[in-house]
Amino acid sequence: MKTQFLFFAIIISNTFLSQQQPATNQKTAVLVVGKDVGSYAQEQLDELAVLFESKKIFVYKFYYPNADWKKIKKAAINCSFFVYNGHGCSNCGLDGEFGGIYVNDFVTATTFTSELYFEKSPLIVIQNSCGAAGSSETDVKSITYTEAKNRVTDSAIPYFISNAGAYFATNWMDGARTFLEEFLEGLNLNEAYKKVAQLEEKIINKLIFSSDELNGKTISTGYSIRNNKNNYNTAFVGETEFCLADIN
Repeated sequence: MKTQFLFFAIIISNTFLSQQQPATNQKTAVLVVGKDVGSYAQEQLDELAVLFESKKIFVYKFYYPNADWKKIKKAAINCSFFVYNGHGCSNCGLDGEFGGIYVNDFVTATTFTSELYFEKSPLIVIQNSCGAAGSSETDVKSITYTEAKNRVTDSAIPYFISNAGAYFATNWMDGARTFLEEFLEGLNLNEAYKKVAQLEEKIINKLIFSSDELNGKTISTGYSIRNNKNNYNTAFVGETEFCLADIN
Protein backbone atom coordinates (compact mmCIF):
# COMPACT_ATOMS: atom_id res chain seq x y z
CA MET A 1 0.00 0.00 0.00
CA LYS A 2 2.86 2.42 0.85
CA THR A 3 4.49 1.73 -2.52
CA GLN A 4 1.26 2.43 -4.40
CA PHE A 5 0.69 5.66 -2.46
CA LEU A 6 4.23 6.85 -3.16
CA PHE A 7 3.89 6.12 -6.88
CA PHE A 8 0.57 7.99 -6.98
CA ALA A 9 2.12 10.95 -5.17
CA ILE A 10 5.01 11.12 -7.65
CA ILE A 11 2.58 11.21 -10.58
CA ILE A 12 0.63 14.07 -9.00
CA SER A 13 3.83 15.92 -8.18
CA ASN A 14 5.16 15.64 -11.74
CA THR A 15 1.83 16.81 -13.12
CA PHE A 16 1.87 19.96 -11.01
CA LEU A 17 5.54 20.59 -11.72
CA SER A 18 5.16 20.40 -15.53
CA GLN A 19 6.16 23.72 -17.01
CA GLN A 20 3.31 25.87 -18.23
CA GLN A 21 5.24 29.07 -19.02
CA PRO A 22 8.87 29.79 -19.92
CA ALA A 23 11.16 30.75 -17.08
CA THR A 24 12.88 34.12 -17.00
CA ASN A 25 15.51 34.31 -19.77
CA GLN A 26 14.61 30.82 -21.04
CA LYS A 27 14.79 30.45 -24.81
CA THR A 28 11.50 29.65 -26.53
CA ALA A 29 10.49 28.06 -29.83
CA VAL A 30 7.24 28.82 -31.64
CA LEU A 31 6.11 25.86 -33.78
CA VAL A 32 3.40 26.52 -36.36
CA VAL A 33 1.56 24.06 -38.61
CA GLY A 34 -0.58 25.72 -41.26
CA LYS A 35 -3.88 24.85 -42.87
CA ASP A 36 -4.48 22.04 -45.39
CA VAL A 37 -1.27 20.09 -44.86
CA GLY A 38 -0.85 16.38 -44.18
CA SER A 39 -0.52 14.75 -40.77
CA TYR A 40 3.21 14.41 -41.45
CA ALA A 41 3.58 18.14 -40.68
CA GLN A 42 2.51 17.75 -37.06
CA GLU A 43 4.67 14.64 -36.73
CA GLN A 44 7.70 16.55 -38.01
CA LEU A 45 7.18 19.45 -35.64
CA ASP A 46 6.46 17.15 -32.71
CA GLU A 47 9.92 15.68 -33.30
CA LEU A 48 11.37 19.18 -33.24
CA ALA A 49 9.50 19.90 -30.01
CA VAL A 50 11.20 16.92 -28.36
CA LEU A 51 14.56 18.17 -29.64
CA PHE A 52 14.00 21.69 -28.33
CA GLU A 53 12.77 20.48 -24.96
CA SER A 54 15.83 18.24 -24.61
CA LYS A 55 17.85 21.48 -24.83
CA LYS A 56 15.69 23.16 -22.16
CA ILE A 57 13.98 25.36 -24.74
CA PHE A 58 10.32 26.07 -23.98
CA VAL A 59 7.97 25.14 -26.83
CA TYR A 60 4.75 26.79 -27.97
CA LYS A 61 2.66 24.77 -30.44
CA PHE A 62 0.17 26.34 -32.83
CA TYR A 63 -1.15 23.58 -35.04
CA TYR A 64 -4.12 24.14 -37.36
CA PRO A 65 -6.99 24.57 -36.45
CA ASN A 66 -5.35 26.19 -33.43
CA ALA A 67 -3.01 28.33 -35.52
CA ASP A 68 -4.52 31.68 -34.62
CA TRP A 69 -2.37 34.57 -35.84
CA LYS A 70 -3.10 36.76 -32.81
CA LYS A 71 -1.85 34.05 -30.45
CA ILE A 72 1.11 33.17 -32.67
CA LYS A 73 2.44 36.72 -32.88
CA LYS A 74 2.04 37.22 -29.12
CA ALA A 75 4.24 34.20 -28.40
CA ALA A 76 6.65 35.00 -31.23
CA ILE A 77 7.62 38.47 -30.00
CA ASN A 78 10.19 37.02 -27.59
CA CYS A 79 10.91 33.71 -29.30
CA SER A 80 14.38 32.39 -30.10
CA PHE A 81 13.16 30.04 -32.85
CA PHE A 82 10.23 30.42 -35.22
CA VAL A 83 9.36 27.24 -37.13
CA TYR A 84 6.69 27.07 -39.82
CA ASN A 85 5.46 23.99 -41.69
CA GLY A 86 2.73 24.87 -44.15
CA HIS A 87 1.84 26.17 -47.56
CA GLY A 88 3.76 28.96 -49.19
CA CYS A 89 1.71 31.79 -50.61
CA SER A 90 2.73 32.71 -54.15
CA ASN A 91 1.03 36.12 -54.17
CA CYS A 92 1.19 37.19 -50.51
CA GLY A 93 4.68 38.71 -50.62
CA LEU A 94 5.66 42.35 -50.37
CA ASP A 95 6.01 42.55 -54.14
CA GLY A 96 3.06 40.31 -54.93
CA GLU A 97 5.25 37.23 -55.19
CA PHE A 98 6.11 34.59 -52.53
CA GLY A 99 5.88 35.55 -48.87
CA GLY A 100 3.63 35.34 -45.84
CA ILE A 101 2.18 32.23 -44.18
CA TYR A 102 -1.09 30.30 -44.30
CA VAL A 103 -2.25 29.48 -40.78
CA ASN A 104 -5.95 29.53 -39.83
CA ASP A 105 -6.10 32.30 -42.43
CA PHE A 106 -3.65 33.88 -44.83
CA VAL A 107 -1.14 36.22 -43.20
CA THR A 108 0.42 38.33 -45.93
CA ALA A 109 3.97 39.60 -45.71
CA THR A 110 2.61 43.12 -45.21
CA THR A 111 0.49 41.99 -42.25
CA PHE A 112 3.39 39.98 -40.84
CA THR A 113 5.85 42.88 -40.90
CA SER A 114 3.37 45.44 -39.61
CA GLU A 115 2.14 43.33 -36.68
CA LEU A 116 5.19 41.39 -35.49
CA TYR A 117 8.63 42.55 -34.41
CA PHE A 118 11.01 39.93 -33.03
CA GLU A 119 12.81 41.14 -29.89
CA LYS A 120 15.45 38.39 -29.82
CA SER A 121 16.60 38.08 -33.45
CA PRO A 122 15.39 34.46 -33.74
CA LEU A 123 16.36 31.76 -36.18
CA ILE A 124 13.59 31.17 -38.73
CA VAL A 125 13.11 27.58 -39.90
CA ILE A 126 10.72 26.80 -42.75
CA GLN A 127 9.86 23.17 -43.55
CA ASN A 128 8.04 22.03 -46.72
CA SER A 129 6.72 25.41 -47.86
CA CYS A 130 6.49 26.21 -51.56
CA GLY A 131 8.97 28.83 -52.66
CA ALA A 132 10.70 29.12 -49.30
CA ALA A 133 13.71 27.06 -50.41
CA GLY A 134 13.26 27.84 -54.11
CA SER A 135 11.13 25.14 -55.67
CA SER A 136 7.34 24.94 -55.58
CA GLU A 137 5.11 21.91 -55.90
CA THR A 138 3.36 23.69 -58.77
CA ASP A 139 6.53 23.89 -60.89
CA VAL A 140 5.94 21.89 -64.06
CA LYS A 141 9.43 22.52 -65.46
CA SER A 142 12.85 23.60 -64.23
CA ILE A 143 13.15 27.07 -62.78
CA THR A 144 16.29 29.13 -63.18
CA TYR A 145 18.69 29.93 -60.37
CA THR A 146 17.55 33.56 -60.58
CA GLU A 147 13.93 32.54 -60.04
CA ALA A 148 14.87 30.29 -57.12
CA LYS A 149 16.95 33.05 -55.54
CA ASN A 150 14.13 35.55 -55.92
CA ARG A 151 11.64 33.18 -54.30
CA VAL A 152 13.95 32.59 -51.35
CA THR A 153 14.65 36.28 -50.79
CA ASP A 154 10.95 37.16 -51.25
CA SER A 155 10.06 34.54 -48.61
CA ALA A 156 12.86 35.58 -46.25
CA ILE A 157 12.70 39.36 -46.30
CA PRO A 158 9.51 39.77 -44.21
CA TYR A 159 11.23 37.91 -41.37
CA PHE A 160 14.31 40.14 -41.58
CA ILE A 161 12.17 43.28 -41.67
CA SER A 162 10.66 41.90 -38.46
CA ASN A 163 14.20 41.55 -37.00
CA ALA A 164 14.98 37.87 -37.59
CA GLY A 165 18.57 36.79 -37.07
CA ALA A 166 18.80 34.15 -39.83
CA TYR A 167 16.60 32.12 -42.18
CA PHE A 168 16.76 28.44 -43.16
CA ALA A 169 14.34 26.57 -45.43
CA THR A 170 14.17 22.98 -46.63
CA ASN A 171 11.89 20.62 -48.48
CA TRP A 172 13.71 17.49 -47.31
CA MET A 173 11.50 15.55 -44.90
CA ASP A 174 14.16 15.37 -42.17
CA GLY A 175 15.86 18.58 -43.23
CA ALA A 176 14.76 20.84 -40.38
CA ARG A 177 15.50 18.23 -37.73
CA THR A 178 18.99 17.51 -39.12
CA PHE A 179 19.77 21.21 -39.36
CA LEU A 180 18.56 22.01 -35.84
CA GLU A 181 20.35 19.04 -34.27
CA GLU A 182 23.62 20.42 -35.62
CA PHE A 183 22.84 24.08 -34.90
CA LEU A 184 21.87 23.37 -31.29
CA GLU A 185 25.12 21.46 -30.83
CA GLY A 186 27.08 24.59 -31.70
CA LEU A 187 27.52 24.60 -35.48
CA ASN A 188 26.96 27.93 -37.18
CA LEU A 189 24.36 28.62 -39.88
CA ASN A 190 26.58 27.66 -42.80
CA GLU A 191 28.00 24.54 -41.13
CA ALA A 192 24.59 23.22 -40.05
CA TYR A 193 23.17 24.01 -43.48
CA LYS A 194 25.84 21.91 -45.17
CA LYS A 195 24.74 18.87 -43.14
CA VAL A 196 21.43 19.03 -45.01
CA ALA A 197 22.70 20.42 -48.30
CA GLN A 198 25.07 17.48 -48.71
CA LEU A 199 22.00 15.73 -50.13
CA GLU A 200 22.07 18.22 -53.02
CA GLU A 201 24.10 17.91 -56.19
CA LYS A 202 25.23 21.54 -56.19
CA ILE A 203 25.31 24.46 -53.75
CA ILE A 204 25.47 28.11 -54.81
CA ASN A 205 26.55 30.77 -52.29
CA LYS A 206 26.29 34.46 -53.11
CA LEU A 207 26.57 37.72 -51.21
CA ILE A 208 23.46 39.87 -51.43
CA PHE A 209 23.83 43.48 -52.54
CA SER A 210 20.57 45.35 -52.08
CA SER A 211 19.08 48.43 -50.51
CA ASP A 212 16.97 46.51 -48.00
CA GLU A 213 17.43 44.39 -44.88
CA LEU A 214 19.15 41.61 -46.85
CA ASN A 215 22.12 43.74 -47.89
CA GLY A 216 25.44 42.13 -46.95
CA LYS A 217 23.89 38.79 -46.05
CA THR A 218 24.70 35.52 -47.80
CA ILE A 219 22.14 33.49 -49.71
CA SER A 220 22.84 29.82 -50.28
CA THR A 221 20.72 27.51 -52.41
CA GLY A 222 21.15 23.82 -53.03
CA TYR A 223 19.62 21.93 -55.89
CA SER A 224 19.41 18.47 -57.41
CA ILE A 225 18.19 17.29 -60.80
CA ARG A 226 15.18 15.00 -60.56
CA ASN A 227 12.69 14.05 -63.25
CA ASN A 228 14.73 16.13 -65.71
CA LYS A 229 14.29 19.38 -63.81
CA ASN A 230 16.17 21.37 -61.20
CA ASN A 231 14.77 21.04 -57.67
CA TYR A 232 15.86 23.75 -55.23
CA ASN A 233 15.21 22.16 -51.85
CA THR A 234 17.57 23.77 -49.35
CA ALA A 235 18.42 27.41 -48.66
CA PHE A 236 19.59 29.86 -46.06
CA VAL A 237 19.84 33.64 -45.82
CA GLY A 238 21.95 35.35 -43.18
CA GLU A 239 25.44 35.79 -41.81
CA THR A 240 27.31 32.53 -42.37
CA GLU A 241 28.76 32.61 -38.83
CA PHE A 242 25.36 33.14 -37.16
CA CYS A 243 25.09 30.71 -34.23
CA LEU A 244 23.11 29.94 -31.09
CA ALA A 245 25.03 32.53 -29.08
CA ASP A 246 23.73 35.27 -31.43
CA ILE A 247 20.14 34.64 -30.37
CA ASN A 248 19.34 36.84 -27.39
